[in-house]
This record gives sequence, structure tokens and C-alpha cells, in this order.
Amino acid sequence: MADGGESPLIAPIRSDEERDLRTIALRRIKKRRDFLGHLAVYLAVNAFLWIIWLVDIAANGYEDPWPVLPTFFWGLFVLGQWFEVYRPRHISAEQLEQEMQKLRAKRPGLEEYEPHEDDESSEKE
Repeated sequence: MADGGESPLIAPIRSDEERDLRTIALRRIKKRRDFLGHLAVYLAVNAFLWIIWLVDIAANGYEDPWPVLPTFFWGLFVLGQWFEVYRPRHISAEQLEQEMQKLRAKRPGLEEYEPHEDDESSEKE
């Protein structure tokens, strides 16, 4: 490493892998940007609705807080989008093994994994 060479433990990334990573990174950046734009619109429109309501009650007396409905229901969609963009993506080995056990329990005959010809050829690459 001191001579400026690559670490032998890190395999070089093939160009198609690099392209896939770039595509995933661009998709994630776009989702974050879209979410932040949606959040800004949500906050601005809801602030405007609440200001209208406040001006109306100042002029006409108390009324039911009708902006609660769009704030709440639109907020559910914003929350769903937030979860889609920022949810944890890491899958632990435990989670994977548990899911595989569930599948094995549902489908008898999957107790032992037998590789297909395609699997064996991919291991050689």
C-alpha cells in the first residue's frame, strides 16, 4: 500500500458494476431531491391554508379547523415517501436466514440447496 498500489483484498470494479452503482446512486439522489421538493410544497401549501383559516376566524369568529384534513391526509403521503426514501436498506444475515427458514417451512423439498448449472458457472467467474 505504501508503494501506491491497490490493496490485494479489494477487487477492481468492472465497468458494468460501476454503471449499476452509478444508476442506483442517481436513483437515490433523485428520490431524495423529489422528497425534499414534495416536503417544501407540503409545508408551503399547508402554511398558506392555516393562514387563510386564521384570517377567516379573525374576521368571522371561530370556525372548525378545516385545514386539519388536508394537513393530515397529505402528511400521510409525505410520511410514506419519507419512509421509502430513508428506510434502512441493510439486511442482516439473521434476517436472511430467518426468511429462508420460513420459505423452507412452506415448501417441503427445499431443505437442501442444490445449485443449478447456471449457479456453478457463475461461481467460476
